[in-house]
Amino acid sequence: MYKIFLFLLVIHLVFANFYGVYHLNGTSMRPTFSDKQFVFSFVDYYKNNEINYGDIVFLNVKGEEDPWIKRVVGLPGDKIKMNNGILIVNNIPKTIDKELEMNIYEEKINNLKSYRIINITKTDEEDYFEEIKIPEGFYFVLGDNREVSRDSRDIGLIPKKNIIDKFIPNTHFIYNYSWYFFNLSKIERGFAANSQKLFNIASNFPWREKYNYILHKIEKIKF
Repeated sequence: MYKIFLFLLVIHLVFANFYGVYHLNGTSMRPTFSDKQFVFSFVDYYKNNEINYGDIVFLNVKGEEDPWIKRVVGLPGDKIKMNNGILIVNNIPKTIDKELEMNIYEEKINNLKSYRIINITKTDEEDYFEEIKIPEGFYFVLGDNREVSRDSRDIGLIPKKNIIDKFIPNTHFIYNYSWYFFNLSKIERGFAANSQKLFNIASNFPWREKYNYILHKIEKIKF
């Protein structure tokens, strides 16, 4: 038992420095990910690495408590636009205008990387934007579910400093320990949620005002 505990402790300490756990909330990255899915990330990956086409990244967004997960489709210097749901980068269409399945299309962002997206209407405002040139230090990100995703079409270009972690594909060895880290994350999230509920309940107790009044009186007593 001691050796198992020591092994898990070492794994946990190493993990905390290099890997992160995210519990996805929403469907903006379907069909690649599903709602409530757990995934791993490389922590602070882009401090020492370049951002590439097709990278699935976690980014900080002003006014949002939790990081967003999106896909990088535009790099500094690129000219990018969308016409009838077709993503066009540097005058090259990246979305193949042929359904693979119902509402599912393939996007080939470069010669090495392709992925699937959801695009239902191809006629809404989200399926069209004018060409822009991406300045140095900024990136264009999209969700794979183009119908529901909030991304660079809504919040604009993303500065590199806001892009923090990189998604780790499920072929990586770290997923061999997913049973431990994903369950630990569930426990931590549950504890945090219950702690907040207890705090809210305590804050609304009827004796709160009287307690604060007594403390106020004590503060005024001179010794």
